[in-house]
Amino acid sequence: LIYCYTPIALVPNLESWYLTAINWRTGKTAFKVKVGTGPIYDNAFGPMTIGPGGAVYASIFGGVARIAVS
Repeated sequence: LIYCYTPIALVPNLESWYLTAINWRTGKTAFKVKVGTGPIYDNAFGPMTIGPGGAVYASIFGGVARIAVS
């Protein structure tokens, strides 16, 4: 899987942010997990790290988001 941080525009200048996993063989979305809505959840192309328990840690404007993937 390729992990991406993707926005979906709700209205102009307001997005919901998702951790999106893409199957690299097919190009299809495997799953999406909503991280939050609004500019504080934007990660501005910052790093994401997969922790030992499988959680993804993403730097965002509001700090660091821990995204549990089960």
